[in-house]
Amino acid sequence: MRNKPQETHVRCYRCDGVMIYEKFYGDCEHFFGWKCIYCGEIVDPVILENRHHSYRSRVPVPLALV
Repeated sequence: MRNKPQETHVRCYRCDGVMIYEKFYGDCEHFFGWKCIYCGEIVDPVILENRHHSYRSRVPVPLALV
């Protein structure tokens, strides 16, 4: 008998809910991203990149490296 691959679910970092992959529409464009079915959090590559840069700007740099 063949082993069925395990389903993997993307979990929301806010509420630990289940996220679904969805197409979103803007005024002049559309994009794909993940949306939590519980809290409504939306994540896409641009959001993740901006959060990464925002986090790095808040992390203090040790004086020895300046």
